[in-house]
Amino acid sequence: MDRLGLGAQPQLPVVVVGDYSPRINGACFDTNADLSIGVSCWERVNEQPNRLVRMIENHFGVSYQRADWDSIVHAREISRDMPSYPVEGYVQVRDGVIIIKMSDLY
Repeated sequence: MDRLGLGAQPQLPVVVVGDYSPRINGACFDTNADLSIGVSCWERVNEQPNRLVRMIENHFGVSYQRADWDSIVHAREISRDMPSYPVEGYVQVRDGVIIIKMSDLY
């Protein structure tokens, strides 16, 4: 996000799109019985997009504007041609929204 040149506290809403399956170590396990155990929050981006924004805020000690649901849906549509993480350009400003695209899975 720093590369966007919008400063530490951008005045645009931030949207994370695309479920992402991170590499996890052997201490993590998947279970079909309880999705709160063993499933990374990055694998649930589409279900809880603002949760990731809150986590990024907590990690970096910043505050970002969160988007409403209509803006999130719009961001998913206008980000279809963007590259996904970790390819350069996975964070862009489009239509007044900062989009962080983690994958094409949405």
